[in-house]
Amino acid sequence: MRTRFELSLTDAVAAGVLIASAATVIALLWHL
Repeated sequence: MRTRFELSLTDAVAAGVLIASAATVIALLWHL
C-alpha cells in the first residue's frame, strides 16, 4: 500500500496539472 504522504503528493500533482491545463484553456479563450 502507498503511504498517505505519497497519495496526498499524487493528488497534489494531479490537482496542479488540472489547474494548469484549465488556466491554459482559459488563457487561450481569453485571447480569442
